[in-house]
Amino acid sequence: MTSLRSRLLHGVLAGATVLGLVNTAATAASAAPEPPIPTSPSGAYNPEATSAQRLGGVQTRWRDRSPAEDSCATVKQRAIAASKQRHASQGLVSCTRFNAPRTRATVGLGFDPGNDPMPNNCNEIGSKIVGRFADCQVGLIELELWTIPTKPGEVPKLVGVGFIGVGSMTRTGWIAPGISRIVKLQLQEGSWGRALTGIKVSADIKCLGNASKCALDDVSKTYVQELTLGKGLYGYANFHSAPTASDDPNTALWHYMRTTVTVTHSATDLSTKGDSFYHDSESIRCDKRLPGSDPSKSDQGGCVFADLTPFYSLSKTTGTAQAVAQHIERAQTSTTNHWGRYTGSPAVDKPLTRLMDTTLINKNRYEACKTAPSPRPAGKECDEYPFAATHQGAALQGKGDFSWELVKDTDNSAEGGYRSWWFDNFRIIEADPFWVDIVP
Repeated sequence: MTSLRSRLLHGVLAGATVLGLVNTAATAASAAPEPPIPTSPSGAYNPEATSAQRLGGVQTRWRDRSPAEDSCATVKQRAIAASKQRHASQGLVSCTRFNAPRTRATVGLGFDPGNDPMPNNCNEIGSKIVGRFADCQVGLIELELWTIPTKPGEVPKLVGVGFIGVGSMTRTGWIAPGISRIVKLQLQEGSWGRALTGIKVSADIKCLGNASKCALDDVSKTYVQELTLGKGLYGYANFHSAPTASDDPNTALWHYMRTTVTVTHSATDLSTKGDSFYHDSESIRCDKRLPGSDPSKSDQGGCVFADLTPFYSLSKTTGTAQAVAQHIERAQTSTTNHWGRYTGSPAVDKPLTRLMDTTLINKNRYEACKTAPSPRPAGKECDEYPFAATHQGAALQGKGDFSWELVKDTDNSAEGGYRSWWFDNFRIIEADPFWVDIVP
């Protein structure tokens, strides 16, 4: 079976495009595969010891949520008005509610493992980042069908309710400036009456933000699809961005994805345009580092959910950087500001932020290690925390509140290489915040 990862394209946001809904995962798989999630150098840390939450990070900023919408408050009055205006040729009038307060378990978006594009931990109405390279939204549309009175004094009657689960997931390309968006719509159990048939949906994806810097790569077929109970319908669109070379977040491109779903029903001629609802992804940053002498640093750019502050994880019992991890754990306890340690308390927690100025980095390193033995004992090096390559280094914000220890030179070198890899592959650029997580 085609894996989820192979179905998600790397590409980023451009103008609006109608998203055709397809009823097999194979159609969505026709797009080219995205780059894999970065795999760390062997032995640098123990991924098995890192919690699922900490493989992602902590979301610190959120886009404004779209308000819940409800057209059912006046449905009875509209049905009576339609009767008086002789608009009863189809006999029904519809109304819809969006983003009812239901959880994923009720919406049912996760009952078809292997084909469901929604991550298992995407279980909240609204938007939720689930990683540096992925976010998702879950919503629910409730469609009601009411009769139009045919006699004076007759009361409109509810003759059908359809519950439509709506899910969108956005994936970004970490080594290419691209984004893909997959949408899933499904008529849920609990739907009844006239709503079990005749509901038609279409979906539309737009690039918002720096839309002029986005371009559409490909999209699933464009047509309107009727929903069938218990059968998921999928669609996708893929885009690419064009960031200029920069290591400054202020000059990066910012986008977000919007999914708009339009719902109609064949039993009414009063809402031929249907009701439309939308939900947005979180903000997406597409950046491109300045080309340098090292070809590996001269990338084409990439895109991340930069409002997620990620965890840089090191193991203190396995791998090749144990001595450094053990020092960091002690330093996070002994320093007044407990630099980089995450406890969930905004008033106490202080993330590290990356520093890319080599002159300041060298000043931080000198300040931290100037009292260490010189020359160093054989096989030992001075390890400083907070890292010299952060604004919290010993010569900057961390002045007077830092730690140094002599550690094995092999451990120090292994950690430095891993952190350099992590900065590059998770696109941690100037002033980007991150947490340091020491795991068993």
